[in-house]
Amino acid sequence: MIFPSKLEFKGIIRIATPVVIGQVGHMMMGVVDSVMIGQVGAAPLAAAAIGHGLFILVLIFGIGVSMAISPLVAMTVGSGSQKSTGVIFRQGLLVNTLLGVFLSVGGYYLADIIGFLDQPQDVGRLAIEYMQILSLSIIPVMIFQSYRQFIEGLAIMKPPMIITILANLVNVFVNWVLIFGNLGAPELGLAGA
Repeated sequence: MIFPSKLEFKGIIRIATPVVIGQVGHMMMGVVDSVMIGQVGAAPLAAAAIGHGLFILVLIFGIGVSMAISPLVAMTVGSGSQKSTGVIFRQGLLVNTLLGVFLSVGGYYLADIIGFLDQPQDVGRLAIEYMQILSLSIIPVMIFQSYRQFIEGLAIMKPPMIITILANLVNVFVNWVLIFGNLGAPELGLAGA
């Protein structure tokens, strides 16, 4: 078995740490939403869990497709053909944007399946509305993924991590405003998340 040298190991840690922090940041958005929605009541929290669970199934497909960009970019950089990286980025952005539109529309209408999951009527209604709102976010997520995967293919790892950390801070503030009706905003409850 061949083990990496100390220099290689340090390089791996340097590259992996921002990616790990970024991934944890994505998971924290859901955790923060759950903690804040839980303060509204049990039915909104149950609806959020159902809606988010179904939403993630749709989103994971899109994220999986977008992840093809990083290795393709890394291969073109490694082969010395930097001109091809722009082509890969543009095509990846186009594919991801179109896929984002398709998944957003599909997720919006897929939300109706929640009505068949034998949930209490108030939970089912809230979950459908929540998933439909979440589905609208797939397009910007897919556009972000295009940029993220592109620069990660160039071994530039910190910007997506920083954006994810900032997005978490914005998420907490906007949740506080919209869920609870602070700063003069209407109190939207689960829909505000």
